[in-house]
Amino acid sequence: MEVFLGKCETKEDRKAVRYLLSFEGSMEGVYIGEAKVMFRRAIPIETIDMSSNGILLKAGTGFFRIGEKYSLLLKINGDILKMQCEIVRTRNDGTLAEEYGCRIEEVQWDQGEETASEEVMVCEDTYLDTLADEYESYETRQKIIEEQTGYEKMNQDISFLFHSLNKETGLNKEKMKMICQEIAYKLIELDPVAIFECISLPRPVNEELQSHSLNTAFLNGVQAKWLNMSLDQIERFILAGLLHNADKMMMPEVVLNEAEYPYGVREEAIELCTKITAISDAYDSAVSAKNCKSTEKPLNILHMFYKEEFEGLDRVLVMNFIKNMRLTYTGRQAVMSNGRQGIIRYIPFNDTEHPVVQQGTRIEQTNEEWFCKAVLLEF
Repeated sequence: MEVFLGKCETKEDRKAVRYLLSFEGSMEGVYIGEAKVMFRRAIPIETIDMSSNGILLKAGTGFFRIGEKYSLLLKINGDILKMQCEIVRTRNDGTLAEEYGCRIEEVQWDQGEETASEEVMVCEDTYLDTLADEYESYETRQKIIEEQTGYEKMNQDISFLFHSLNKETGLNKEKMKMICQEIAYKLIELDPVAIFECISLPRPVNEELQSHSLNTAFLNGVQAKWLNMSLDQIERFILAGLLHNADKMMMPEVVLNEAEYPYGVREEAIELCTKITAISDAYDSAVSAKNCKSTEKPLNILHMFYKEEFEGLDRVLVMNFIKNMRLTYTGRQAVMSNGRQGIIRYIPFNDTEHPVVQQGTRIEQTNEEWFCKAVLLEF
């Protein structure tokens, strides 16, 4: 195969020099400013076609974003084509795959050679001097989060709601509606990371039921918001999360017997709600697992989702969940394991447990010794 690389001035010229490609390749690293950071796990891609100054790729939906720059490697008939490329457009048809149009910026063609993987680029090893002292104590950090978000009050409200439950009267419908509305407004006013930090807080055994219900309600609301649903729809999804573990025999008959459950939701919406609730339930169950360290949340759990360690989940919705969680945490300041602050600059879709972090002039992918200990919140 012969590929001519060079710039074309007109659209007609680009069409004339387009080559159909069907090769496997990988994104080997990402550019953060001028720094090139090689991935611990390369991101697999497929090629579709190539023009003189661009290449069309196929990978998982949400893997890459417009404006990001990568180091791309293709193995073609024993030869290796390496290039620096920038994502300039995306196209998704609602499946798990997405097309990514890339502009080629630099090209290197190695014929008949295997190239050793490049080392992670680490700039001069200096750090930010700022220490996040208030985050050194987990208990202090938990107290701050609970006070600023109002999580503990909502948890108590749900505890009272569940304890007042009986077969004759069921749940207080008006009280449920008020709690759902409060959660919905919290999703608007709170830093989204604060919500996930609340969900990650350890809870006494006697609070696990209502905490799990509250967390699932929050996660349902977040996912509904990511799907651009109306406030009314978000509240319905929150309600479903709140009640997902309740005993049906204890629910008020008006809820169970309505033709459209919950509160006017159509059949197809109920199916979507069920799938979203399953993701929320699985995420919170993983967060609250006794063998899950606080430093492993939530990015390690996202990696578990990516590897399909939870059965029965809708893959399209799972990938959307991972994509939006990556967007939520990218750019956030974090306290690193050495006690100093860093900035999460990039989170690989296939390796979310090892984000790329900048600490001073050091830009590197995290590892077992240097990792994110906590994320700084904005109140």
